[in-house]
Amino acid sequence: MKGMQGALQFLAESEGELLLVDITDESLCYDTEFECALTIDVDMLDEKEKEWVELTSLGDRVLFLGNECSFSASDLSVA
Repeated sequence: MKGMQGALQFLAESEGELLLVDITDESLCYDTEFECALTIDVDMLDEKEKEWVELTSLGDRVLFLGNECSFSASDLSVA
């Protein structure tokens, strides 16, 4: 199933959409502890089709992800 392969997964609501953030640690593929890579995939639930679809851009949204709570914000207007 798409969006179910990562080591860490978070659900967050953003602009009325349910997002699934899937984070995979790729650092096990490297020989030294100083080289690491994370793969972050964000999928959006298509409620009509009942399936996850890849979200290619967050636009001006920021996701805050945590074990107890995840949320989003947009247009922070930080100078």
